[in-house]
Amino acid sequence: MVVNGGKGTLGHTNRSGLKTLKIYHGFLLLAIYTLVGLWITPDYGFSIDEEVQRNHGLVAMHYISDVFNVEIACLEGQKDEDYRSYAQRYYGNTFQLTAISLECLFGFDDWRSRYLLRHYLVLLLFCTAALVLYFLISTITQDALISILCLFVFLLHPRIFAHAHYNPKDIVLLSVYGISMYSLYKVFDRGQLKWLILHGVMTGLLINVRIVGIILVPVTLLMIFLNLKDTLRKRSFSALLYIVATCLSTIALWPLLWEDPIGNFAWAFKSMRKFPWLKDLIYWGEAVPSVDAPWTYLFSWIGITTPLGYSLIFIAALLSVGYWILRNPVENRYPLAISGLTVGPVLAVLLLDSILYGGWRHLYFIYPGLIVLTAFFLKKIKIRFTLFYQGMTVLLALQILLTLGWMVMNHPYQYNYFNVLAQNELGKFEQDYWGLSYKSALEKLVDDHLTDTEKKVVVSSYDYSAFGGHGLLDKAYKDRIKFSWKPEKSDYFISNYRHLRNIESYKKKEGPYANLLFEIKVDGVPICGVFKIE
Repeated sequence: MVVNGGKGTLGHTNRSGLKTLKIYHGFLLLAIYTLVGLWITPDYGFSIDEEVQRNHGLVAMHYISDVFNVEIACLEGQKDEDYRSYAQRYYGNTFQLTAISLECLFGFDDWRSRYLLRHYLVLLLFCTAALVLYFLISTITQDALISILCLFVFLLHPRIFAHAHYNPKDIVLLSVYGISMYSLYKVFDRGQLKWLILHGVMTGLLINVRIVGIILVPVTLLMIFLNLKDTLRKRSFSALLYIVATCLSTIALWPLLWEDPIGNFAWAFKSMRKFPWLKDLIYWGEAVPSVDAPWTYLFSWIGITTPLGYSLIFIAALLSVGYWILRNPVENRYPLAISGLTVGPVLAVLLLDSILYGGWRHLYFIYPGLIVLTAFFLKKIKIRFTLFYQGMTVLLALQILLTLGWMVMNHPYQYNYFNVLAQNELGKFEQDYWGLSYKSALEKLVDDHLTDTEKKVVVSSYDYSAFGGHGLLDKAYKDRIKFSWKPEKSDYFISNYRHLRNIESYKKKEGPYANLLFEIKVDGVPICGVFKIE
């Protein structure tokens, strides 16, 4: 099976071009990016879902130890939870099981080391996905400039950049999704059985990370049967082999499926289709129940949190590639597959009326597809519309530079990026909804507002991620601060203004919000405040 080229197609690969393409520039860039990323990872705080995700892994690990009758001495917590009846067993556990195994291997037994380990693992996985994506785009386009520009766009989305240092769910999904696009490409570029089996394994891993990964199955099967150069018998055999590899790897990687694969998979799919998060969102200044969020919620958040230059090129790429696919879907079946993997999840969310919250982070995984489609788009217009191509590359380069400058100036708060369309202000949207800024605020309290002779102070909050941020402090800071859940018995109160009721109390200076000591702001909008308790 070969991705066919020719006039009017997007799938042509000229392998001889790889000999002259100076792709090592991208590898060097990625090496620098990875080293810098590892260096700054401790700057980020604790996201509110992290302990919950670790607990999912602990429950699964206890179940595995029971199944194989192996005592794992280092496991602590969640011992009383039965995995068979665990309410949130629909989560895949590969990432958490890996992290827990490394905890045991290295003897990490404190909060800071356990969660910093996860932060480093998320970053390394993201950088691996970037490397694979860069190699894929270099192979497709045979163009160093396009490849490096697309790599920059992938690496320098402010919110995704920040999440790549701590998010154990959405970035893991994004990374595995991007890597699976490469294995899909190899299936059609080489047509070898080993790549078909490997792609099945990648599909199983993707489904384990998040069940939405099942979309890769129909897309792959469609691409197999669109390969009209193979006989129907050969295509059918390829499809069967892929399905078998996918099913076996999915079951092997997901303990939930060991006892009742079909029944438990159906239950997990139903549970995740309508995730039970029933709280209010802050959307354009209004409190909107998550179950009643309008269809515009997703598109608004993508629009206001993505650099405008990126968005313009993404839209142009989607429209242009879509047009070329409609003209010749068989010859352009790999771009068709990427379009399906990018647009399909968005359509599924809208059609199934799935619950979204926390911006569009649940769909960050479509971002690699947007990058690949942008590469196809730039490659095509470079040949036919030279001036337009030059304009697009200049626009993209300028946006990359502006975005990089903003990210450096606002480190480590890139997760609070809004573009000019948002006209952002406190109370209009959720700001630091995961509470990453608590760690920085606690450090600033010690550095700027406590004297060397001052006794250990008590800081309180209503937010669990503040407790987690306190846990991530290194010893020098933790020795100066004790955490409490009771503002009335503390010296300071800290808040990320998560809900409209908190914002209202803050504006009225009520209760613990009465005496502001200092705030952390991004583009003039407060995302975290520390208040003196009199």
